[in-house]
Formats: sequence, C-alpha cells, structure tokens
Amino acid sequence: MEILSKAFGEYGTNCYIIKGTSGDLVIDPGENAAPWVFENTDKILAILNTHGHFDHTYDDKILQNSGIKIYIHEKDEFFCTKDPFEKLNDVFSPDFLLSGDEILTFGNFNVKFAHFAGHTPGCSMIFVSNGKINRNAETLDEMFSPVDTKIFSGDVIFRGSVGRSDFPFSNHKDMKISLQNILKIKQNFEIYPGHGAPTNLENERRVIEYFLKYF
Repeated sequence: MEILSKAFGEYGTNCYIIKGTSGDLVIDPGENAAPWVFENTDKILAILNTHGHFDHTYDDKILQNSGIKIYIHEKDEFFCTKDPFEKLNDVFSPDFLLSGDEILTFGNFNVKFAHFAGHTPGCSMIFVSNGKINRNAETLDEMFSPVDTKIFSGDVIFRGSVGRSDFPFSNHKDMKISLQNILKIKQNFEIYPGHGAPTNLENERRVIEYFLKYF
C-alpha cells in the first residue's frame, strides 16, 4: 500500500493520500491541502475524515466542489455544518454519515470507521485494507490483517501520546473507554496519526497504559 503524507496548517495536521489500483483515498485534507491533493492524484475515490475538527476538514469543501464525496462519523457532522469554533472558510454538509458499523468498499480498498469517541463525539480510527477481510468478524482483530491493513488514527492516538479530551465537545470518560478498547486489539497494526510520525500499535501499548493511569 503506497501512502503519501504531508502536514498542513498551524497544527501540522497530516493529510494522507492512499494510492489504489482504480483511484485514491484522501484522509483529513487540512488547510491548503487541496492543491497538493490534486497534484498527487489522478482519481479520488472519497474523502475520509477521522473526525470533525477544522484542522482535519478545512479543505473538504474545495474537494467536495469538484465532485468528491465526503465520509465522516455521524456524531461529528455538526463540526462541518455549524462550525462551532468559527474556523472554516465555508461550512459544508458531508455526503455520507457513518455509524461505525459499516464496511465500505472503494476500488480495491475495504474501509471501516472504528468509533473511538473522546477527543470528539465521533472520533474514529479508520482501518484501510487492500486485501481480503472477514466481513462477518466480531472483532477488528478477526476482520483485518496487519499484513495489508493500516490504521489512520486521527487524534485518538499518536506516536508517544494520546488525544486530548479537554476540548469543548470532548469527553474524558469516553476517551478512557476508547483507550481501553484499543488495548484489546492484539495484532500489531501500523498507525498513521493525525499529527506527527507513523508508529505501530505495539509501540504505543505502554504509552496508552501510562496515560490510562491519569483518567
């Protein structure tokens, strides 16, 4: 799986392009990301937002205006339509609102928005696979293989840290539950966070365990 990344805006928000056989996926196009996205893609299959914060969705509207569909968890729609922080150039309505139960197919990719609330109500870690998955599986471990699956964790977990839960609309209790649930994932998936360098789940287990002591 070929993954392009570049950080944008004052918060250094990572935008990702995942190259596919019949088109590409774009994750979290932040401020001024659109020109880079257009320059590095021939066909965009979808825009996937890990959550609704403006630094991850800033250029969504520009890409949407070119006919690209936007996907986000339903509980974060209000960030896009109401802009509570008054940071977006234009509010917009995502095309598809997800519950987290869906398995989406785009070209050769299978995608699942795994809901890990806390940083925002609809914060998700997006599992992207270009291999076979077990659609009937009850757990993420059973559904996906780390051989052909990457996790785009947004602001849930980072290399050496976890997402904040002290912002407006964040929830400390939900964040604790999400971190506990992440530790239930036993396979060592590669992780591409919303800020900072890539990592993997094995490296972050002790980090998560450390932060859980303070919840």
